[in-house]
Amino acid sequence: MKRATSKTAAAEAPKELRADAQRNRERLLAVADEVFSERGADASLEDIARRAKVGIGTLYRHFASRTALLAAARASREHVPRTRGVAGRGPSERDERVRRDDGGGT
Repeated sequence: MKRATSKTAAAEAPKELRADAQRNRERLLAVADEVFSERGADASLEDIARRAKVGIGTLYRHFASRTALLAAARASREHVPRTRGVAGRGPSERDERVRRDDGGGT
């Protein structure tokens, strides 16, 4: 009998996580967004894990594949207001770069 599992479902709808696991996930998403913006979709997952200060196993525990990480990073970026900047001074340089990359210019 074949056992039904869904790694992608787990990546798309994470169960409630411990506080430290949630911080790791959020840090991975933030770093992944930065690294993918700098180096493209083929960026090293090991580099992402290293910069997020977690092991590669932690990255794969939260995101079963590169595709899952890319999708989650993009989704998390879309939920962040693009006009947010430092201390209310308007969009940051990163916000502007993301806006341009998304084709959201004025």
